[in-house]
Amino acid sequence: MFKYILKLFVVDKDDLSILAISNVKAFCEKNMKNNYELTIIDIDKQIELAQKNRILAIPTLIKEEPSPEQRFIGNLSDTENLFRLFRL
Repeated sequence: MFKYILKLFVVDKDDLSILAISNVKAFCEKNMKNNYELTIIDIDKQIELAQKNRILAIPTLIKEEPSPEQRFIGNLSDTENLFRLFRL
């Protein structure tokens, strides 16, 4: 069984980022249980990771695994799109 590997790029204390963190955590806990690894990256503190991952907007969620890599930009409140992204 595969594990979802996720990176969420945010800016600390940004309202959209705070909402995205809450939405992603709630979605993952409800729909993926313990079958995911979520890394939250504050681009103000880790700009090199944002550059390496070519982050152009925040918040950005990257699903690295399972392949193919996919990106979702915004507050991540659209659970229908999240279901499609994760193929649940």
